[in-house]
Amino acid sequence: MKLPLKNNLKFAFAFVFTILFGLNDFIFAQNNQEDIFSPYRKGDKWGISTLDKKIVVPPIYDEPLRMYRDSSIIDGKILYYASVKINEKYGAVNEKGELFIPAIHSNPVRLCQGFFISAEKDGEMVIKQTIYTYNQKKIFSGEFISELITRFKDGLLAVPLGNAKLGFINYKGKTVIPFIYNEGLYDYNFKNGFALVRKFEERKMGVINKKNKVIYPFVLDEYTYMTVENGIITLRIINDDAEIRLDTKGKILPKKEMKDVEIPNSSNFIKCILENKKYAYIIVDKNKKPISENHYVGIPTFKNGIAVVTKLDSLGYRYSYLIDENDNLVLPPAHYYTNALNENLYIIQDKKGKQGIFDIKAKKIIIPCKYSYCWENISKDGLMLVLKTENNKNRYIIINQKGEEVKEITDYDFVDSFLPFSGWNINDYIQVRKNDKKAILDSDFKEVIPFSNYISPFVIRGKCEVLIERNGLYGVVNMKNETLIPFEYESIENDDSKNLLKVKKNGKTFYIKAPKNPNEKVIEYVE
Repeated sequence: MKLPLKNNLKFAFAFVFTILFGLNDFIFAQNNQEDIFSPYRKGDKWGISTLDKKIVVPPIYDEPLRMYRDSSIIDGKILYYASVKINEKYGAVNEKGELFIPAIHSNPVRLCQGFFISAEKDGEMVIKQTIYTYNQKKIFSGEFISELITRFKDGLLAVPLGNAKLGFINYKGKTVIPFIYNEGLYDYNFKNGFALVRKFEERKMGVINKKNKVIYPFVLDEYTYMTVENGIITLRIINDDAEIRLDTKGKILPKKEMKDVEIPNSSNFIKCILENKKYAYIIVDKNKKPISENHYVGIPTFKNGIAVVTKLDSLGYRYSYLIDENDNLVLPPAHYYTNALNENLYIIQDKKGKQGIFDIKAKKIIIPCKYSYCWENISKDGLMLVLKTENNKNRYIIINQKGEEVKEITDYDFVDSFLPFSGWNINDYIQVRKNDKKAILDSDFKEVIPFSNYISPFVIRGKCEVLIERNGLYGVVNMKNETLIPFEYESIENDDSKNLLKVKKNGKTFYIKAPKNPNEKVIEYVE
């Protein structure tokens, strides 16, 4: 098998090494790995060599290897490791080729600041995770409710057990904070000596220190966020838009006075006030006097003289509006902001839930609120996709910025965006569905990708192609429906870490290099 030449030194080296090692042995250099190592292949097995051809990991493993270097230094040593797979099980080797984590795990090994974590799964649910040190010592093993273990923070690692209890261990695996807590909705790791947690099977949150001493009682709403800076603990209660400030011993500090925010190109300011124990924002003049009676939730951010603001009605429901720098409503009465199409055009909604388009520059509604939904993107020709519901029937219509109907898309059960974009994407393609199958239309509303059971965007080398299933097998085409990868694989996955595609064919899993053009051959890294 020949390895294609690339216009860079790494691939030139790879080609030279291929010649030196023979046709069956080659090195494939990758951009994202530790530069002094390179994947090495012999037959259909993989190992690692240095760039001077010294083999450090023998080619006995089932997948291409990538040697990582940890950012931390443990005991004065820089750590290198590569996750390996053999006989459908995962372990890890070091730069000497030593298997320091046995290949007994069902998922690849991850590195966290000098510690290695493996996960065992039952479907998508993580049922067990094991933590190893670099010297092969297992320091913790337990059943976890999900892949919540991330990294040691502030010297401690948060460990959620399968029974939903949360505790903290140190670098030696010793339990420092007992397993009597639950994880919160936000970051529950320690920050500068403190953690925001909730008691097991309770909804209220509290603050503890590293000695498990309660600094603030468990009375906080679960929608609370904590920061710790310069010896001050700040608790932000999201639902109440309130804030509590503590010192490191839990003493409540005075409210922090928030500076007025200057509105660009205006003599007015945004002032924060405390109202019924909640923060609110008002617009004041240069003498700090309110210029209206409006109180807003969240600080208004002005752009081009316009800000989106949120107000609460008498029932506590939130509505968004547009105001100018003098606190005047930009939208007509009984109309609300929903989304922005661009700097000038905004999707708005009336009290009946119907949507239309408002032009900020012209300060008028250019498309009346008569549509059930307006997609958020505009095509390069200034066209928009809208949904109009009449007599319980959905009509998908393309309109221009004058509100004129250009085209009604019919004969489909549902018209949707070409994922992952909402509405029209930059290439002006749109996705349609019919009889549980999907197809893609171009800007002339012609089917460029015919109907299939499965259609999904598939990024290869930064370019969006299309992954399709036909007759139970998968392949990849470009937006002209030209085949890039033939329809002969049971699965195709993108593996960015290896710059290759992981495929399965005839029950065997291996890697391929996708071609750039339809007339190029797929290179399979398998004998």
